[in-house]
Amino acid sequence: MRCGQSHARLLQSKFLYRLTREGYHDRCCFELEVGASVKSLGLILVCLIVNSACAAQATWQGLQFGMNIQQASDLLSSKQFSVRQGATPKSYIVSPDFELKTESAYLSSNLKDDIATAPMYFGPQLSFDDQGKLESVTLSLDQAKVFQTTPAFNGNLPMLTMVAGTSLYEQLTSKYGSPIDVRGPCANIPVASLVGSVTECSAKWSWNSQSIELFWSHNWPLRKLALFVKYFAVGSSL
Repeated sequence: MRCGQSHARLLQSKFLYRLTREGYHDRCCFELEVGASVKSLGLILVCLIVNSACAAQATWQGLQFGMNIQQASDLLSSKQFSVRQGATPKSYIVSPDFELKTESAYLSSNLKDDIATAPMYFGPQLSFDDQGKLESVTLSLDQAKVFQTTPAFNGNLPMLTMVAGTSLYEQLTSKYGSPIDVRGPCANIPVASLVGSVTECSAKWSWNSQSIELFWSHNWPLRKLALFVKYFAVGSSL
């Protein structure tokens, strides 16, 4: 067969694409069904690891949804974290607490530095599905530790709510763009109205095949702030 004919046959070849998963890796597989001139060769299957096009869903600290507990533990260990069994067989506690620097132009311009830049501490928890694959990561604010490490708060719960809530909302928006859903005073927290009330905020972002949720509930009667950031894979049951 002449070169021109061979080239024409090659251009008529049919390419089939499919995406598969193996463990926590995404694998791109390409099938080339060759033309009549090379039928004897059958079907050629080429599987390539393509990081840019098929990257696994990376989340907090570089964890990837779909990792098993050993893979997650190994990765976190390299970052000076340890992992232990949680309250259920599917949950694991990460320690020590994750420290996050408070960053907010609004807070810096309206509050004293010792409060506007107070570090926040979060207890991380990993959740796995029935197949033992990582499906969510939750960072829960450690209210007691923040009050302990920043005496300037003086136990002021509304102030802590404003500082933690505002900083997280601004940082998440800066990283993931505008939220796809907001309920409650997430962007503008009215400190005065928090006194004596129960107030909640929920904001959600979607980015790189994962969902991110910020939630806080300020309960003045109980003197309690429940605040967390949750990362979970799109398509999970959460």
